[in-house]
Amino acid sequence: MSLFGVVVPGRPCLAPTQVTGQAPALGTFQSGQWVCDLVNPGEISDLVCFLTSPLPSNNEGAGIYYSVAPFTDWEFMGVITNNRPSVLLSPGWSLLPQVNQQPIVKLGVSLESAEVLQEKLLTKPPPDVKKEYARRVALNLYRYIESFQGGAAMPLLDQWFQRCASHNPAFKHSRSARRSTDTACTWR
Repeated sequence: MSLFGVVVPGRPCLAPTQVTGQAPALGTFQSGQWVCDLVNPGEISDLVCFLTSPLPSNNEGAGIYYSVAPFTDWEFMGVITNNRPSVLLSPGWSLLPQVNQQPIVKLGVSLESAEVLQEKLLTKPPPDVKKEYARRVALNLYRYIESFQGGAAMPLLDQWFQRCASHNPAFKHSRSARRSTDTACTWR
């Protein structure tokens, strides 16, 4: 039985297989690695990685990575530990042409020290995919509205943002703005 499991909504649960012999390693690590294939990565919006049993030590965790063909470079995605035995990841592969067009992505799990994983979380945090998606939707809406304006386009999104910021100074800096009752800034 694998030490890890992977769930992609709408697909069967996967159990990564342990890397042995001459299989491609995740970065510079050579032991304590598991890999599984994810088909059609552009269709995957979320996935869950979890421990099926506790790790041998609380001083280590599992780094989660992905790679596209030729499977030599691995991108860090997240971490699971005994204290946090599962993680929901939103990889954003549909927004990345170099991944979206691939028929398969390899998901790798590597046992690493807690210090190494903590450093990776601090220096290369997982991307905020939902924020990027919202930014692209807003930009698309802006361009659509702009197309009706002719040559003298008004910066409607900038005006909206400035109006929200003036009604609620915390709008730019906190999540409390999302709960605002001011209809000029409501996120609903």
